[in-house]
Amino acid sequence: MHHLIRFVVKADDEEDAMSKARDMLDQFTQYHTNSIDYGTFFDEEGSSVSGKGRWGDRKHIHKLFSAGGAELLLHGLQVDYKEMKEAIVEVRKSLEKSDQEIYEDGMARYYFRKVHEKQWVAHDGEFADVGLINYILTEIKDLNFDEWWIIPCDVHT
Repeated sequence: MHHLIRFVVKADDEEDAMSKARDMLDQFTQYHTNSIDYGTFFDEEGSSVSGKGRWGDRKHIHKLFSAGGAELLLHGLQVDYKEMKEAIVEVRKSLEKSDQEIYEDGMARYYFRKVHEKQWVAHDGEFADVGLINYILTEIKDLNFDEWWIIPCDVHT
């Protein structure tokens, strides 16, 4: 299944930001092997099944504090929240089952894990939750807006 994730990075320029996003993707494919197989950035050519081939032509990088960057970030957080809510509904149904039934029900266990997952926005080598994003946006006093970037990436899970 393909998903659009967003890498939030602090970098001096666009080239540095892309490099950091690629490093983070490498970390995710190496250490999150049970969830991410591969990823394609939108500045990459040649794939008909991922990146531009799947999602169409879109800007490959945005300043985080631009209209396009804010839209990407907000949409990623909205998807996280929507999927968490859907998983909670399924978890509540599962709670009517016995411990043994939950243990034997792969989908029930999947939804328990899904409640915790945050897979659509990533920062500093980990998937970010709304608390971390709020910290980045509001609590850092010496924030240089020009140093923050958001980079979309099509990943296969």
